Amino acid sequence: MKEDSITEFMILEHGKIFTLLAKLKRKKELESFKELDSGLSRHVLAEEKAIMMLTSRGKEFPEMVEIMKEHEQIEALVKKVGNNLENSENDLKELLELMKAHVRLEDKKFYPRLDKELEGKEREVIFDKLHEALIGNIMN
Repeated sequence: MKEDSITEFMILEHGKIFTLLAKLKRKKELESFKELDSGLSRHVLAEEKAIMMLTSRGKEFPEMVEIMKEHEQIEALVKKVGNNLENSENDLKELLELMKAHVRLEDKKFYPRLDKELEGKEREVIFDKLHEALIGNIMN
């Protein structure tokens, strides 16, 4: 079993997303938007793959429905920001607030629950899938 926890890994990943969001809020330029959009897309895809893997294995956690719903809201807000980058101040504030609530749910409830309730091998598979989707498989 890996020494790292899913929670610790995802807290670091969430920090990267907040850094990209802060950069976009400061600069409001297309390149910063593309970085955030790409980072968030990869992040959401990784989380949803992990959730689908859990579901396919018969694992259900109460937070999963809310996480998926919030992913849709986040994606819609990111698209809205991208469509009107110069005048996106209010949408960026809304996105930041949604992201804070979303990350709190994941970092305080969902990922700690996975670390606690999944068997060693199961937890390791989920961790590996998240790691591979977000950072890449450095072992190959």
